[in-house]
Amino acid sequence: MKPIQIFVLLCTAALLFLAACESHETQSTDAESMQQAVPESITTQTLSESNWVLVNLHGEEFTLTMEGARQPGITFDGAEERVYGFAGCNQFTGGFTLEEAGRLSFTQMASTKMFCPDMEVEDRYMEALEQTTHAVMIEGMLQFSDRESAVVAVFYADPETPDF
Repeated sequence: MKPIQIFVLLCTAALLFLAACESHETQSTDAESMQQAVPESITTQTLSESNWVLVNLHGEEFTLTMEGARQPGITFDGAEERVYGFAGCNQFTGGFTLEEAGRLSFTQMASTKMFCPDMEVEDRYMEALEQTTHAVMIEGMLQFSDRESAVVAVFYADPETPDF
């Protein structure tokens, strides 16, 4: 082999090695990995700045299975202390209270009463809201947990999503 070919071969190998070492960080919604991250303080303003799209429900990654289906989520109106959302089939509304240390509670929740073929996700989502006692922000994700500190729902902020 000629010295130039050896040089090109070594440079190519070095570039491939460096590319393999490159970090490919992705934002994880895995509840267990989120619990290890440092929580950020949460305020009514923080909650109200975005629409929150559901990505994890009771520790399981949440993805829509029906094409064209609308993603469940929640919108907070801090000035009115109201919450609005879409649960997968029905719209819901209610009040919320956010106290110190991230204590969050939902009150006087009401929803439309349409029947859809698959109500399982909606039932689990509404159950998660009922169980919620705390909220924290972790790496830009909104995480709800119950009184045993188990994560019941995780959301990402999506300012582009229209209000639920």
